[in-house]
Amino acid sequence: MPLLAPKTGKEFAPAAIGLQQGVIAKIVDLGINKKEYGGEVKDVHEIQFIWQVAEKDESGEPKRVYETFTFSNHEKAKLRKRMINLFGKPAPDDFDYEKLVGLNRNLILVHTTSKKGRTYANVDTTMQLNPNQAKLEIVPFELKKKDGVQQVKSVTPLTGARPVTELDPITDDSIPF
Repeated sequence: MPLLAPKTGKEFAPAAIGLQQGVIAKIVDLGINKKEYGGEVKDVHEIQFIWQVAEKDESGEPKRVYETFTFSNHEKAKLRKRMINLFGKPAPDDFDYEKLVGLNRNLILVHTTSKKGRTYANVDTTMQLNPNQAKLEIVPFELKKKDGVQQVKSVTPLTGARPVTELDPITDDSIPF
């Protein structure tokens, strides 16, 4: 009889497919990671956008959608394409991406399934909020521990950022390019 290890990690339901409002709750510098491209392993600097969406999980917390990018402004880079999608033009080379924390957009979410069979929600595209659409506020959260060490802690307000409220919203005019 086989001896199988129990599944680890919490099962979760991904955010629903379709239109959902989201706010960038955190920008995480993932550092240099090894990635395979065309059979060749390379060191790649990555960052991650963590979106909180309006949909809630079973505990009443907002669901999150993660976008990971090679930290590059190259014309073929996914990060550059996302910035064009968000603002209609690429970010300047000296742009501080943490300034995106608090940015609200309507998101079109799609599902993808990993090689291990887990389903994830992914951002297909973003759209401006509708006129007079209320903005989402960031709900503080902590990221998971990796190898027993807390990687990043997100709190409101973040260093260099301010809480997003109806009285002090972040608008497109707040983005410096």
